[in-house]
Amino acid sequence: MIRKAGPFRLFMGVLVAILAASIVITSTMGAIGVSLQDAYAVLTHHLFGMPLPEALAAGGPVEKVVWSLRFPRIILGVVAGAGLALAGVVMQASVQNTLAEPYILGISSGASCGATCAIMLGAGAVHVVGVSSVPLFSFIGSTIATVGVLLLASTGGHMTSSKLVLSGMILNALFTALSNFIITIAANAEGMMDLKFWTMGSLARASWGNVGVSVVVVLLVSVFFLTQFRSLNV
Repeated sequence: MIRKAGPFRLFMGVLVAILAASIVITSTMGAIGVSLQDAYAVLTHHLFGMPLPEALAAGGPVEKVVWSLRFPRIILGVVAGAGLALAGVVMQASVQNTLAEPYILGISSGASCGATCAIMLGAGAVHVVGVSSVPLFSFIGSTIATVGVLLLASTGGHMTSSKLVLSGMILNALFTALSNFIITIAANAEGMMDLKFWTMGSLARASWGNVGVSVVVVLLVSVFFLTQFRSLNV
């Protein structure tokens, strides 16, 4: 294990360096041109308290574009990617099948179906504790899909990884068909735009509030599964 620690740490260090460089470079991309030096100056100013150059006034357009608009999108993308990677690893370890992931197991289709119901049937306008009901419906849909996969795979009294994957593929097709049926009968043009934004995914509406919630959730889930690594590493 000692021999493997060195290369692993070096590998992780290289990945972190690449991630940091990509964050700075991505901060320069967009409709408004920002130089690499200006993006680096704004990020180091907010993250490490470094002074801003005289050409970059505090609260100026460049600072707002980099820090308030682009940086939240970048961080939210990183956090979302980390969460999806974690979900995939945990599912593959739990099911013991390298094909297992939220899409094949039908969980993503269930979540999408729940969001489709909320948006196309008008329930998305309802807010629960100040939060849109669309994520709630999506969570309910994914939960129903998960329970359905487990029940279907346990038919016959013996659950195997192959049966889980096949059951997920069946429910994936079922929820996809149901979503398309709801879209057809609803005939909601405005809802179609919101549904496209929800299902295809976008970082355009990212804010520091979204980033904070996402970071907390992913960190808590990551810590939990790190404590369960012995049972998952089979």
